[in-house]
Amino acid sequence: MRVVDLASDLAPTGTLRASINLGNPVLAQGTPTAPRGVTVDIARELGALKRETEETWASERVENSLLRERINDVAAEVARLASALEGPNSPIEALLAAETSHERVSTGGTAAGEAGMADPSTNGNLADRIRALQTHASRLPQGDNPKTRN
Repeated sequence: MRVVDLASDLAPTGTLRASINLGNPVLAQGTPTAPRGVTVDIARELGALKRETEETWASERVENSLLRERINDVAAEVARLASALEGPNSPIEALLAAETSHERVSTGGTAAGEAGMADPSTNGNLADRIRALQTHASRLPQGDNPKTRN
């Protein structure tokens, strides 16, 4: 039996329900509507831990997504700077040109980078992000361009 099948058999609504045997007074006391005791305390603690874990995982997924976006932005900026330092014969320029012609063939229109994408952090591919950064950099006044090393 697969785990997915087992999970759907045990928790068809997505919530695993458990019962507490009130027949053992050492582990549980009280009534079915108001149980108390060690077993009940453990069940409540497990439920609280599960909720806390799910909340933590959700926030970590958001943080990971933001980190991946930032890493993508940094990679695009590094590639743009490398291309600027290497000049017009940069292999990065050749890759961007090849990517642009591939996009024109596959989409039948203009590439996203040529459409004036203003925000490099939008979910485009690396080539789109580099083009957006290049477009943005070309619009800066000459005094604002970062200095390049020789």
